[in-house]
Amino acid sequence: GTATVLEVVTARRIPLVCGVSGLGEAEFVALDNAADVIPVVYDRNMSRGIAALNGVLTRLVTALGPDYSMAITETHHVHKKDAPSGTALMLGETLAKARRMPLEDIPIASERRGDVPGEHTVTLSSTSENLALTHAVTTRDVFAEGAVFAAEWVVSQPSGRYSMQDVLFSGA
Repeated sequence: GTATVLEVVTARRIPLVCGVSGLGEAEFVALDNAADVIPVVYDRNMSRGIAALNGVLTRLVTALGPDYSMAITETHHVHKKDAPSGTALMLGETLAKARRMPLEDIPIASERRGDVPGEHTVTLSSTSENLALTHAVTTRDVFAEGAVFAAEWVVSQPSGRYSMQDVLFSGA
């Protein structure tokens, strides 16, 4: 499990990229402890597109102001067990933090159908316009590509805990 991986990479001082969702409090403590010793990239979604979307949400929500309502819709394949997905929750947490409101106040609609790898839409709506930002995965390769991108980046970092936003925007 995650605890065993963290023990091994910490003992051997191997930088880590971790992209699992559903970690409990104990696993996050172990992740933080490992990050005291090695560089760790942790994110619930390794897609660079999702990291970019998540990175611009705070600025958008702040710029548009409280007159815009916020909602998230997400669609995944019928075999996906969690609803809402970890990615939808991450996007919701970003919106909630930007508005200083509870996550529970952000509507998240989940749909499970076919073999959709993943699609997330954040909609910001006023009485006169809607702004919808959609990220659609066309192949699951995107997660491996993002993990490799993060691995190439993390090997040159000091110990600490990083996100895909750190990976994507560190040179920006």
